[in-house]
Amino acid sequence: MAAPPLTGTVSGNLAVLHPNDVHFEVTDSQGLFQGGNFYLDTSVTPATYRASFFQENFTTPGHFTGSLRLRLCLDRACTQPFSGAPIVVPYDVTVQAGLALSRSAITVSAPFGTVPAPEAVDVMTSIASTGWTANRTTPDVFSYRPPRVDVVDPGLHHRTGNQLQLRFLPERPGEYIETFKVSAYTSYPGNSPVNPGREFVETITVRYLVTPNPAVDIVFFPASLDITQKQETLNRYYPHYFTTNTNVSAKFDGIEYLTSAGNAGPYDSWFDESALQSLHTCHGPPTACLVPGLYTARLRYRLTTASGARLVYFPINLTVTK
Repeated sequence: MAAPPLTGTVSGNLAVLHPNDVHFEVTDSQGLFQGGNFYLDTSVTPATYRASFFQENFTTPGHFTGSLRLRLCLDRACTQPFSGAPIVVPYDVTVQAGLALSRSAITVSAPFGTVPAPEAVDVMTSIASTGWTANRTTPDVFSYRPPRVDVVDPGLHHRTGNQLQLRFLPERPGEYIETFKVSAYTSYPGNSPVNPGREFVETITVRYLVTPNPAVDIVFFPASLDITQKQETLNRYYPHYFTTNTNVSAKFDGIEYLTSAGNAGPYDSWFDESALQSLHTCHGPPTACLVPGLYTARLRYRLTTASGARLVYFPINLTVTK
C-alpha cells in the first residue's frame, strides 16, 4: 500500500544529473516502510524532489514510532552513494482497527411474559470508514412473525452512527441463539471499481434465555396499539404479535368496537385483523370518513389451557385527525 510521499527542495551541483540518475535506499528501524521511486525536478528553482514509499499491510492496531534512513545514490544498488550523511525522517504512526465492537457475546435472560429491553453494542470504525452495516445471520425458519431478536431498523443498509441496537420479542420458554454480522467499509486514496477498499467483519452471538413462568398464559407485543391517523382512504398496517406459554394455545375470535367519536364512515369496521392487520379511516365510494376524535376497540382471542378455555383481549386505541 502506498504511503504519503516525502517532498522537499535540493541544492548543489545538479546540472550534471539527469532525474533518472538519482536513486535512493530506505532503511526502516521498524521494517514498516520500503522505498519506491525518487524523482528529482531540476526544471524549477529551487529544485525539488519527491520520494515515494510503500508501507506494509498493518494487520494489528497499535502505535508505532521509528525512523526512515534515506541514502541517495547514483545507481539502483546504491553502490555509489552521494557524499554526506543520510537523511533521517522520524515517523509516528497510529493504526486504527477497521472495526471493533464493545461486545461480541450477549446473554439475556427474562421470565416468560417479560419483553427484554434492547441491548446496545458500541461500534468503532477507523477514520477511513465509509459506513457500516449490521445483519442477522441466523438461518430463517418460516414464520409470520419477525425474528425474535433483530437489529433495530433492519432495513437500514448504510449506518454511520456509533451504536447498534438489538431488540427482542416475546418467546416461549427455552434457549435461543441468534447471530449477527457487522461489516465496516473503508475507502483509500486512488480507490477504483477494481480496488474499492476493504471490508472488516465482526460477529455478535446472542443467547436469549426465556425462563418458565406459569403465571402468564399469553404475551402481546406491543401490549396495545395506540395509533394516530388522519382521514384518508389509504390502508395502513399495524402488525402485532402474541406468544403463548407452553401447552397453551390461542385463536382469534373477533373484534369488538367499544367507543366512537361519531357514527360517520367506517365507525364500526375501521380495523381488519384478517387483512394483514390493516386500518382505514375512510371508505367508499362515495367517500365517508371517521370524524376526528378517539375510537377504541379490542381484539378477542379464545385461550385454551390445561384448566379450560377463556377469552383474552388486545386493546386498540385510534385517534383520528383531519
